[in-house]
Amino acid sequence: MLQPQQLLRGLLDKGLHGILIAMGDVALPEVLRAMESGEPGPVRAAVRLAGEMQSPRAVEPLSELLEGEVVALRQEAAKALVRIGDGRAIDALVRALESPVEGVPGLASYC
Repeated sequence: MLQPQQLLRGLLDKGLHGILIAMGDVALPEVLRAMESGEPGPVRAAVRLAGEMQSPRAVEPLSELLEGEVVALRQEAAKALVRIGDGRAIDALVRALESPVEGVPGLASYC
């Protein structure tokens, strides 16, 4: 029998985001784990999904990705923070304007 985490990860891996969005906070822990997995495909999918879910709980991990090494993930993280749109998400984008990481201030100003 599948464990709940396996089921959620399977939905994420298969790109069935609509189901995960409908599940809301039940699915969020697995989405956050996928963001921390280090696997580029699942991380990018999870970042997009976190933005679509608009969960404030995703702000901190998304903020960390803003200064990561992978440019595409930085872009997705910035877009997700804009979608979340709460005060903490906006604060993270404002802080990114002063980042020493090349490309991050420009990305944050674009959002």
